[in-house]
Amino acid sequence: MPRFVLPRSVKQHLIWLKKPIETIPENQWTYWRNKLTQLNHPNPEISVVLIARNEEDRILCTLSSVAEFDTSIPIELLVVNNDSSDKTTEILRRLGVKTIVEKKVGAGPARQCGLSQAKGKYVVTGDTDTVYLPDWHIQMTAPLVSEPKVSGTYSMHVLYTDDMLYPVELHIYQYLKHANKFLHSLKRPHLNCGGASMAFRREDALAAGGYNIDLIRWEDGSLAFELSKKGKLKMVKSRRAYIYTSNRRMRADGKIGRAFFIRVKKQLNNFTDYFTQLRN
Repeated sequence: MPRFVLPRSVKQHLIWLKKPIETIPENQWTYWRNKLTQLNHPNPEISVVLIARNEEDRILCTLSSVAEFDTSIPIELLVVNNDSSDKTTEILRRLGVKTIVEKKVGAGPARQCGLSQAKGKYVVTGDTDTVYLPDWHIQMTAPLVSEPKVSGTYSMHVLYTDDMLYPVELHIYQYLKHANKFLHSLKRPHLNCGGASMAFRREDALAAGGYNIDLIRWEDGSLAFELSKKGKLKMVKSRRAYIYTSNRRMRADGKIGRAFFIRVKKQLNNFTDYFTQLRN
């Protein structure tokens, strides 16, 4: 049974949410730099690729969590700076993170840039408005290591609010969203694959042509669909693979009730998708 709450280990990273970087003490920057330096193995098994565009308010929460990653498996961290114009660039510089600049704006170009530079056998993709647990990347790649017929993985999203509270209506919303993901997993699992938490073998993704850089949205689902032709797309159900991401996109639709209504209407319009398999 999913449990959509914010663990203490997540809240400890969210204290950096919208924190002015001028107010952060130098010893904290030094701590992060030292930890993140360990995520730069010359021969990585896993490449964690994050994309960022104007994320100065949230990227510290993400990288604070990434700094605590389990390094028992060789890992590299790549952050694609998608032509940011705010303090994202300065934050990445101060943290000493390996950064690639992609001038063409869009998640597709940014993710493709990261894929082209990744060196690991396995690629795990993420976003920089999201908090990750210490072994998230290991949980995401484990099925790819042990099950040859699995071509890609994805996990559950838990939304966080800027005040770090979790009202009842948001809890209900998450359960309904989980039910939607379960139904999609039956015939169209690629619709569940979001770039904020997705993993695959690098050679498979390159053989599939990588990301469609011309798409405004769904570049991740498009790649997942191509990967589904090679093997199974699997949901990693462990809570240790959950990711904790901002609810700002939901807030853009207004209150939770309105956001829920918009999404239900969309799913009802495409109700047959739950029972038919997309082949082309």
